[in-house]
Amino acid sequence: MRFRGGGGPGRSCSPPQRTWDVPRAAGIALDGGKAYIGQYDRGELYEVDLEAEDSTPQVVATNLGRNVRVALDGAGNAYVCDWAGSKLHEVVVADGEAKGRQHVVADGLGLDRDNGRIYVSNRQGQLLRISGVLADGSAES
Repeated sequence: MRFRGGGGPGRSCSPPQRTWDVPRAAGIALDGGKAYIGQYDRGELYEVDLEAEDSTPQVVATNLGRNVRVALDGAGNAYVCDWAGSKLHEVVVADGEAKGRQHVVADGLGLDRDNGRIYVSNRQGQLLRISGVLADGSAES
């Protein structure tokens, strides 16, 4: 017999499990008790309250491209990468009137995995190099 919680000598203990349905999930970022999940081919960003018993995934933004990956900045914004369309979207995820508002902050993305760098072109005509963010890469710029 298996018990959930409590455990004790001679008893196995497993944490309670919970699942949420987000079809074609592609990327995830965590912020406190919330998860932000991108979708592979629908271009949507979902928010899930991980602590609420009866939570369901809520759409935060749509039309974000394909193969959506997610990162958070800690200031109420998600950065959603559409590698197929070579765009980086900024989406407001902080609660309030602006939640879900989005705009493209970069039009071109390139990866230099050997040196751990990402190259981004923005709408102001600049090429930016971001170092130290890819696994197994160098932290030098």
